[in-house]
Amino acid sequence: MENLVSIYGQVRGAGRLIVLGKRSGKFNFTFTSDSNDTFLQFRDMLGRKTLFMEIHDSSLTAWDMIQNEKYSEIALVVLFPFLEFLDADDLTKILWGVVPDINTNNNKKLEFESASINFHFETDRDRVGYLTRKITFSHGIGSDNFEVIITKREFGTSYPHLVRVIPKSVPFVNP
Repeated sequence: MENLVSIYGQVRGAGRLIVLGKRSGKFNFTFTSDSNDTFLQFRDMLGRKTLFMEIHDSSLTAWDMIQNEKYSEIALVVLFPFLEFLDADDLTKILWGVVPDINTNNNKKLEFESASINFHFETDRDRVGYLTRKITFSHGIGSDNFEVIITKREFGTSYPHLVRVIPKSVPFVNP
């Protein structure tokens, strides 16, 4: 990733999050990153802005724009269980097209559940090399399955309208 950042400085793109299971849904998103700061804007099927995520200094925070609630990384694991295994920097790497190193030995829970956890990364050849295009995650029988597809990625440019902070007036949700 350091090589891509040194050459291009920033990246922007779009994708789709598909959730299959109890909480099924499809959400389109746009993103922009300069490697230090990353911003994602999710929209529902009606085009409404539903969730805004920001990554600053390896910390992930999200804003449910419909409920006007802020989520910490811990609270986000309930919505997106794969965040238990990926940290904020890993998400940035994925958006840049890099497959992160997932260490399942980081905690005992991962070791115990590793037999039921499935991460799958698909890459495609791009003009800059092989880049992540699709990530699938499943966490055992009866849980939701997640699929993230990056549909567009442009290096050397950003979406300036995404570069913002979550208002301080938005209250945190307790996990």
